[in-house]
Formats: sequence, C-alpha cells, structure tokens
Amino acid sequence: AMKKFLSAIYIMVFVVSLWGCNDGSFNPNEDVKWTTALEDNRLLSTEAIEETSSVTAETAEDTFEYYSDIRYTERYMWATLSEYGVFVNRTDDNLLDILIRDGGEKAVFCDVPGCKHPNVPVAAGTPECKAALYKNFAKACYYNGRIYFAVNDSMSQSRIYEMDIKSGTRRLLAKMPFMSHMPYFTVFNEDKMYYMGVSVWEDEITGEKKDIYRIIECSLRDGSYRLLTEETEDLFSEVHLTGDRLWVKRADKSDNGRFCLEIIDMNTLESEVVISKDEWRLGGSYIDVYDEDSYYYWDKVTYKIGIKNIDGTTEKILLQGAEGETFVPADPSGDKLFYTRNYDFGDNKAGAYFMDVSTGEVINITEEAEKYGIEGYDRHYDVFLSLNEDVEVEMWSREKILEEARAD
Repeated sequence: AMKKFLSAIYIMVFVVSLWGCNDGSFNPNEDVKWTTALEDNRLLSTEAIEETSSVTAETAEDTFEYYSDIRYTERYMWATLSEYGVFVNRTDDNLLDILIRDGGEKAVFCDVPGCKHPNVPVAAGTPECKAALYKNFAKACYYNGRIYFAVNDSMSQSRIYEMDIKSGTRRLLAKMPFMSHMPYFTVFNEDKMYYMGVSVWEDEITGEKKDIYRIIECSLRDGSYRLLTEETEDLFSEVHLTGDRLWVKRADKSDNGRFCLEIIDMNTLESEVVISKDEWRLGGSYIDVYDEDSYYYWDKVTYKIGIKNIDGTTEKILLQGAEGETFVPADPSGDKLFYTRNYDFGDNKAGAYFMDVSTGEVINITEEAEKYGIEGYDRHYDVFLSLNEDVEVEMWSREKILEEARAD
C-alpha cells in the first residue's frame, strides 16, 4: 500500500495542471481548529504559534525547541504537513495552498481580502502576498511556525528562504553552491535542517553529465552549513535522525537502484552499513526507525514484519505471514504501525490495520481506510494520510479514525 502511496506522490510532479487557482483564503489567526498537543510535544499549541508569530532574523535564535528524540523524513514531495493541515506547493504558479485536516476546505494561504496573489521572480523583489513563494521554481517545507523553501537559480546555485506563516515576513537564509532538493526528503531538528544537495558533474573529455548527491545540514539561525556525506551518484531516499545518529537509506544507481541502510555518526561523520545491498536483495529490508537503536524490517520472502537491533542481537517479530496470507507495512513510525493484510484464497478481502506496538493493540480500520482512501501514516503529527482526487495529500487525525473504527 505504501509503495502505491509513494508512487502516487511522485506522480504529482507530472500532474501540475490539476492545481488551478482558487478564490478561497486562509487566516491562521481564525481558521486553526486543531490545537491539541501530542504527548511527545511535536505538535505546536495555539499559544506556541502565537509566541513564534512575530519571529524575525534577530529573534529567531531564541525560538527553536527540541521536540523528540526521533525526527522523521517528510517525503510527500509537493506537500508538507503542519498543525494547520497540509500545505501544498502548487507547481504551475508556485502559490501555496492549505488543505485543512480531516476533510476541511482547500484555500490559498493568504488572509488579505481581495488579494489576487501576484507572484514575481526572485530578481523582482519580495511578493506582496505570502502565498506567493516566488515565480521561480520553489519547493516548500513547514517547521515550527515557518515555511522554508528553496529556489534553484541554476544547476549549481540555490537560495533558501524562511517565511513566518502569520506575518508573511521572509528572509534569505542561505545561498548554496548546489541545487537544493528539499521535498525529496527534509528533516528538521532543533535549529537544523537536513536535506539533499545536488551538483552536476561534467566529464571534460566526453562531456557526459552526472548528478552528484550529498546530504546537507543547514543552520536555521544563520544559514551556515556542512556536508555530511561524500559526493556520490547514489540517491538518498530517506533520512531519519535519532540523537547523534543519522539513518540514511540510499539507492545505488549503478546496481538497478539496490538499497542499503547506513548510519552516520553526527560527531565524527563516520558511517556504518547496517543492511548491505546483498542483504536487501535477499529480502531483509529496512522500513523505518523504531527507536535510537533499532528499526522496523520487512522480510519480503516470508512477509514477516518485526523490529531488529542495529547490531543484529535482538529481534521481535510483530507479524508473520502464512501460505496465502501476506502482511505489507505502510508507514511504521515510532511505536505505531499501519499495515495491510492480504489473502490469496477464498472470499477473503484485503484489510487495513493499525497496531500500537507498545501495547500490542491492533485495530481493524479497513472500512475507514476505504472510506477516506487511507494509505499511509505520519508520526510527526500522529495522522493518517490519503490522496484526494487531485492527487494531493490529505491528513486525518488518528483519534477520529480510531474512534470511528471502534464504533463499527
């Protein structure tokens, strides 16, 4: 199910014509209806939003907080999640939309009555409308009351901007000597942002060009950065952060996209291969981080889902497939696991389930998954994810879905 979900997300790149302009507007001062903080304090309360609403370059250094021991990749391409709902970066005119969570309305992220949302190139100055990211090709991510977005000026230069979501005040955070691929994955933690930088290498003799990738750590205080990995043609598809460990899933372009899992020590930048390409090929794949020392895995041969230590010493089997019965994980994160159960015999139909790994409770959410089109789960905001008819990500609070499921 998650493969289908992510594939649909990637298709968003090609369906830009679906995102037309709309006349609605959104006021973060009035339209916020979801302000309940999560137990791990990832979700900002209304008071926290108020406190960060007037952030400027001078005061930004005092506003960063540490939310959790684990920070997960945002991997929804043109969408970024927030306590307001889903911000959608429209690709036809680079305006920012907001889709209110739990089936709410979609609107341009602007609170000025009658605004036409004019957009301009970076060289023309700052747009008057905060929904206008810039006419150049921009990519946006949300964090801590701000929108961060990159504008790629050329194949070897990009700029990163920060915008306060209430005032619309923006500042140039950094100029980078490479392209910034923020929506492919982005991880925020305290006052740092982690994403993929791309450079183009050209052979002086043959003229052949190749994309070269690196993982970048960028300071949200002053725009300074450091390179966490060596240059490589391998594509980094996911990154998670737990304490001083950076979990990196990379695809080897020279080996038919074979994956491997590495952990990078953030202090020394030394890396350790946890799952090699050969081990991945044999079925033992990594899915997501469980805690600082262990991860979820999915054995594609036996359809077994479990938790394994990075040193291989401990293993906990959560689900074990049988003949004609398979389990497919969608998006496990922290101590929550959303998965589907499929059968190859009889009149049995596929089902969708949600497991609280810490308690062992399993809830059948098949009807709700079909009703809302649920295909994923995000631990950042403790929400289920679906795709609407315009191939846009929507978010549904876990409490709502599980309450309906228990009432069935």
